[in-house]
Amino acid sequence: MPTTFRVSTTTRRAHPTILAALLAINDVPGAAIVYIDPGEYDESFVIGSEVELRPTDGPGTVTISASDGVTVESNGRLVLSDLKIVNRGQAAVKVNAGQTIIQNCDIWGYGKASIQALSGSTLKMTECVTHNGRVSLTAAKGTLVRSEFRDAADNAIAVVDGSEAHVRDCVIANTGLLGVRVHSSTAKISKCEFTGTGSAAISIDTHSSATIADCRIHEVHSYGIQFNQANGILEDTVVVDAETGIWATNGARPTVRRCKIEDARDAGVFVDDRAGGEFTDLEVLKAGNAGFAVGKMGTPEVYGLQVDQTVTGVLIAESKGKFSAVTVENSDVGIKVRERGTGEFTDTRLSHCEYGLEVHGYSSTASMAESRIEDIKSAGVYVGDDGRATLSDCVIERALGGGMNVSGGRITAKDTQVIEAGIGGVYVREKGSLVAERLSVTKSHGYGLWAKNEAWLDVSSSVFTDNEGDGVLATDQSTGQLISSVVTGNSRDVVVTSTVRVETETTKPAIVTDTAALAELEELIGLAAVKKQVRTQVNLIRVGQQRTKAGLPAPETSRHLIFSGPPGTGKTTVARLYGRILAGLGVLEKGQVIEVSRGDLVGQYLGSTADKTRTTFERAVGGVLFIDEAFALSRVFGANSDFGQEAIDELVKLMEDRRSEVVVIAAGYTDEMKSFLDMNPGLKSRFSRVIEFPPYNAEELTWIFEHLAGKNHYEVHKDVRGLVQGMFARQDGHGNARDARNLLEAMMERHAERLADIPDPTRDELLWLLPSDFPDDADHS
Repeated sequence: MPTTFRVSTTTRRAHPTILAALLAINDVPGAAIVYIDPGEYDESFVIGSEVELRPTDGPGTVTISASDGVTVESNGRLVLSDLKIVNRGQAAVKVNAGQTIIQNCDIWGYGKASIQALSGSTLKMTECVTHNGRVSLTAAKGTLVRSEFRDAADNAIAVVDGSEAHVRDCVIANTGLLGVRVHSSTAKISKCEFTGTGSAAISIDTHSSATIADCRIHEVHSYGIQFNQANGILEDTVVVDAETGIWATNGARPTVRRCKIEDARDAGVFVDDRAGGEFTDLEVLKAGNAGFAVGKMGTPEVYGLQVDQTVTGVLIAESKGKFSAVTVENSDVGIKVRERGTGEFTDTRLSHCEYGLEVHGYSSTASMAESRIEDIKSAGVYVGDDGRATLSDCVIERALGGGMNVSGGRITAKDTQVIEAGIGGVYVREKGSLVAERLSVTKSHGYGLWAKNEAWLDVSSSVFTDNEGDGVLATDQSTGQLISSVVTGNSRDVVVTSTVRVETETTKPAIVTDTAALAELEELIGLAAVKKQVRTQVNLIRVGQQRTKAGLPAPETSRHLIFSGPPGTGKTTVARLYGRILAGLGVLEKGQVIEVSRGDLVGQYLGSTADKTRTTFERAVGGVLFIDEAFALSRVFGANSDFGQEAIDELVKLMEDRRSEVVVIAAGYTDEMKSFLDMNPGLKSRFSRVIEFPPYNAEELTWIFEHLAGKNHYEVHKDVRGLVQGMFARQDGHGNARDARNLLEAMMERHAERLADIPDPTRDELLWLLPSDFPDDADHS
């Protein structure tokens, strides 16, 4: 048992000062506890044995203070509990050696430091609050838990020179410089909150390593987290209102996962000065400059990045970056590569930006594969000033300023589509170059391809159709060739007043579209199991094609499918995408989807059904025959009840005889489709797989509602979202996408009625759907 001592200025047999009690302890072996009566004790002391200091009457009753030097200095094993310790000199607590435990204490360091732990010592802090001075570990070990570090003049916590620290569940606020600095040391920082730091909230530098997890950083004057010549892991952390959310520099190589940066005044993430690392599943919302910036020989690898509302989504200059699964929306420029930058992008989506991909400057290059650029106000892709861009298996859709624009640089495009461009599809000028193979430009509101001002073309196996202006226009001193291509259905097909050689064909070359259609499939709300099964079918087809190419037999499988589930769950939408996917893979010639029902297959008299079924089937050659409510063919309807059976029998034969020309998808309710498959012994063998479409849950239906509202250019008030989700939750899995559409239409009608008496509504009034627009008769049960 520890020996106990008491300090009191009023009690007999008690020691009048803490120092007197400590001196008495020297004569007693073993551990000791010093109980201190309420009061302020203006003294300082050094402890070299095993001692605990605690108030007699609990927290907030004892203050120990010193105007200079160190208030409490320890060379042994010290426990400080429930005390207020004040210092105006060097440090409130100094740990020279051994272990010091500080719990539920209020530490005020008006001088240089609140707490110092030196070489070889160990510091443990729990549920403490420090003010003004920093807590520093120098070649020491420290565990700081559930504590607050406030108003430090420079750094709140400094972990330096070979120290090891674990900081958990702490609050660091209003520091003059850094929240936590790790210098030539290691640290774990988790579940902490940082606010109001003068410089970075967390700085890892000079060969340090740190693990940072589940922290919240906001209102910092400089960087959220900085890795400077250091490594580490950063995950599940949010940074709000910093100049730059995450900065890696000077050769740093962090691993960053699942982090979110909001309202960055400059960049969400900045990697520069030979830094790199892996960045996975990041989200950047609102940045004053760039969502993700790479500069000065930076080399990051990024897997999963969402950027919304920035000047530039991804910016690369004098550096290299590899990016996959990137989404940029509502930004001035989706991706910008300049000043000898190099960017590699796969599975990328740029939408609702002023410009999509912009590459300019000598030796600046960008490659983009399996990506979509859509709903762009100006150019989908712009390349200038000797820049280079390579596109492979990409789709550029609804770029109002033009699909691709190259001026003085070069675009290389393969298996790429430009659809519904505004001014024109592809514009090549000012000694710019276009090298294209299997490029498709369709439905442009202007020209398909325009080459002028010494432009150079090398275009083959491409398609320019259904454009409102000229299909191919080559003027001025443009040179090169456009060969083996189809130019038809335009206002004028070919207009050449230069030396460009144009040779057209009548057969449309294949344009690979399967990846784009798969990307659209992935963007659908919900349907995770459906997407997985479609991918499985696609992978099976691809492997079969690879086996054939290698001289091996492809597996003999049927491509016909059953889509089962309630209505309004996306069966028709997925069927249309599946047709496009099969066309892109070369399995089907066109990929069109012919939607039919019982009435399109069953005749009115004996013998007419087989002919009607064959005629309908013929319309689907080269694509998909989608039979909605196919189970109706197996139902008994009276005198001609066997006609449905006749249609099924004819379908079974056609599905086998022409299996390479048509894919059949039969859709309907789950139970009824089981009966449908039992109608003919050959049906089950013809359909390779049954894909179940589950009902949407309340959250997914709410997303669908919001998506439909966005497509109609409405904004949804946050309180409306709760009303919508609550309504769908009460339906208990019985709602579908049609319900979401019906609800939106009802709210649009009430919105119109609400504004009817306002003579000149504002833009916001026209834009926002409010709780008052929610229908009174919506399900409130």
